[in-house]
Amino acid sequence: MERPRGVGGGSRTIRAFFASLRPVSAGSFSVGARPRRVRRPSRSASLFGKPARKNRRGPSRLGDRSSSRGSRAQCQSAIGADRPVAWLVPRGNSTDALTRSQLGEGATLVNAHRPRLHFAQHFLVARGVIEAIAGLVRPAAGEVVVEIGPGRGALTEVLLATVDRLVAVEIDRDLVALLRARQDARRLRLIEGDILQVDLGKVLRDAGGCRLLIVGNLPYNITAPLIFHLLAHADCISRAIVMVQREVARRLVASPGSKDYSLLSVLVAMRAEVEMRLQVERDCFRPVPAVDSSVVEFRFAPKPRYAVQDADCFDRLVRRAFGQRRKMLRNSLLGLNPEGGRPWLETLGQQAGIELTRRPEELSLAEFIRLSDAYWHLGKDRP
Repeated sequence: MERPRGVGGGSRTIRAFFASLRPVSAGSFSVGARPRRVRRPSRSASLFGKPARKNRRGPSRLGDRSSSRGSRAQCQSAIGADRPVAWLVPRGNSTDALTRSQLGEGATLVNAHRPRLHFAQHFLVARGVIEAIAGLVRPAAGEVVVEIGPGRGALTEVLLATVDRLVAVEIDRDLVALLRARQDARRLRLIEGDILQVDLGKVLRDAGGCRLLIVGNLPYNITAPLIFHLLAHADCISRAIVMVQREVARRLVASPGSKDYSLLSVLVAMRAEVEMRLQVERDCFRPVPAVDSSVVEFRFAPKPRYAVQDADCFDRLVRRAFGQRRKMLRNSLLGLNPEGGRPWLETLGQQAGIELTRRPEELSLAEFIRLSDAYWHLGKDRP
C-alpha cells in the first residue's frame, strides 16, 4: 500500500502524516504548516461554538444539572406559588456555575454525552424546574407514566421516586445506553426509537394500565407532528404535561380572534383542554436555545369533546381554511369543491349560517363544526 506523501515531498509514515494535520477551525483541518485563512465567526453563535445561523430549535431534553447562582432557589420558590402560571428563573440569571458536588452521580452522564444538534438536544439544567414538572405529574391509580425524551435522566430519577411504573422513549442510542446502565431496569422500561413511530396503544396494553400519562420536552422541530400523534391516541391518554416553545404554547391556548389562534388551536380543542402551567426561560437550558419555553397540560377526552357528522370532513375543512388564513373563507374553501364553484360555496355558507367573507381566525370551534356538518350534508367527497 502506498504511503501518503506530505506537502513538502518525500514519503512519510501514516503516523507522521496524521501528526501534520493542523486544526484550522472547528470541524476543519489543513495539511502542512500554513493553515487556511479563517473567516471571523458570525455574531450569531451556534450551539457548539461554530459560526452558524441563529438556532430556532427549542429545548428537547431534560438534563440533570442544577445551578449554584440562585436559579435553583428561585425555581423552587416558584413551585406552589398562588398564581395560575409560575415563572421559573427570570431571564438573565446564570446557570453556568456547576460543581461536581452539585452534579453528584450525574457528573458522569453530564460529561459523557455532548448535545446533538441533529436531535435538537437542549438539556434542562435548572433543578427547580425539573422538580416543578415532576410535581405536576401525580398519576392516578392504574395510570402508566410515559416520558418522552428522558435525555440524561434527570426527570426520570425524580419520577422513579414517586411512580410505580415508568416507560421512557429515547431516540438517541447513546443516551439509551447511559440510562440502562444507571436506572433500575425493574421499574423502568426503555424504548429506543422515534416517539412518532411508537404505538402508544400497544405501550398501554403491554404495561397493563388503564390510561397513559405523558410527560417530557417536545423538540421544536417535531412539536406539531408529535401533538397530532398524541391526539391520534387520545383514547388511551389521560393527560400530557409537556414543554414546548413559548409561541406554540400560546397557539394551544389561543381564543378565536386572537393573532395566535390557528389550526393547532382548533384541532386540539376537539380532543383536549389545554392549560398553561409553567413559563421556563431559555437560560434554564444548556446549550442555551434561541427561544423561551412553556409547560402546558393537556387533559384528553376519550372521545371527541363535540359531536361532528364526520371527523374527516372536519379535519379537511379546517386545514383548508387555515391553509390560507389571511384569505376570506369564500376563497380559501373554494378548493373543497372546485367544480361547484361560487354557487356551491354560497349554499355551504347558507346551510351553516356563516358569512363566508370572514377569515378562519374569526370562527369559533362551534362555527367550524357547523361548516363541517354542512360540508358533509352537501355530500362532497374528498377533493
